[in-house]
Amino acid sequence: MAVIVMAGLLACEEDGTHPNNDSNSTPPPSSLIKANFENSIVNLKENDGSLTVRIQLSAEAEEDYTLVLNLNDAIGQGSFSTEPALKQSQIDLEILAGQTVAEFKVIPQDNDLLSGHSTLKFRIIDGISAVGGDSDNIEINILDDELFGKAQSFESAASGWKTKRTFVYDQQGRVSKVNWTSETPGASAGTDTYYYDANGMIERINYYPSQDEYFIKQNGRVIRSEKIEYGVKKSYTEYDYDFMGNVAGRADYYLQSNGSYELSLMFVYLYFQDGNLYKQLAYYPAQNGDLKLTSTRTYDHYLDKVNPFPVNEIIPTIKTQTKLPASYRVEENGVDLLYQFDYEFNANGEVTKRTTKGESTLYFYY
Repeated sequence: MAVIVMAGLLACEEDGTHPNNDSNSTPPPSSLIKANFENSIVNLKENDGSLTVRIQLSAEAEEDYTLVLNLNDAIGQGSFSTEPALKQSQIDLEILAGQTVAEFKVIPQDNDLLSGHSTLKFRIIDGISAVGGDSDNIEINILDDELFGKAQSFESAASGWKTKRTFVYDQQGRVSKVNWTSETPGASAGTDTYYYDANGMIERINYYPSQDEYFIKQNGRVIRSEKIEYGVKKSYTEYDYDFMGNVAGRADYYLQSNGSYELSLMFVYLYFQDGNLYKQLAYYPAQNGDLKLTSTRTYDHYLDKVNPFPVNEIIPTIKTQTKLPASYRVEENGVDLLYQFDYEFNANGEVTKRTTKGESTLYFYY
């Protein structure tokens, strides 16, 4: 049981001066008891059991009365209950004479599904004998333990460009949407929506209205994808695999004006023994029908650190880099560039920042 500890009493406002100083006279409104939450924001994990919220009164209650709380807002998908129970978005707290603290409980529903974080906002409603003080609002964030700590987004920026990708998950923990923005330097934004088949494999991605990519499977592997725009197949890609099950080849074909499809690019992928991508070789078809190497991209070694973000995916949802690359070499157009990556980590060992040659990437988590 998580408990919010309320520290210190708020001082009572001084009583007004009355000519007869009659102790039995009715106090003026300024001397009403003030009720305050100490914290404005509190986090509660879904599997923590319950949260006891304490409301501090600025003086002892002189008689029994009811303090009323109102649920102003409930944002998100998480379910919860309260003690005392909510009645039409309202909690009635019974205050007994002599009390200086009022309490109620928030009980999140714990399940095995990724339902998403939720936020509850309560407010103390002014009533008889007590009024809400300066801290009459509280925001309680119920954190879904299946979502907590998962990769949320990353932002990359350098001189002249900036990109961001934010990941949304379904109840099974799979990526359901990727919200993206790009400034290169013109600004654009969109949402890629993911769909899965009965076996949990990627089936389709919707990029824009009437623009989708379909994935064709065989023996539990994606062997082909097709991009359809307004009912027309604009391009398709074929995939090959190595003996370890890694995606080893990719060939992209595009629709021509005569209705045929021609090979545009072909990629060969090599891997380390642990399945992390080592090298990408890109070829384009030459006029004599041969393939000509146009670029090479190499990841010489990796840190022994988990890479929680889906980057360099050849096929969406299939990771090619489960660890963080320590370097990146690009050889193309007569240029040979080597990038060394420097990383920063939080107290949990999760990567929070990557920098290299004027480029930086920030990583965020749920």
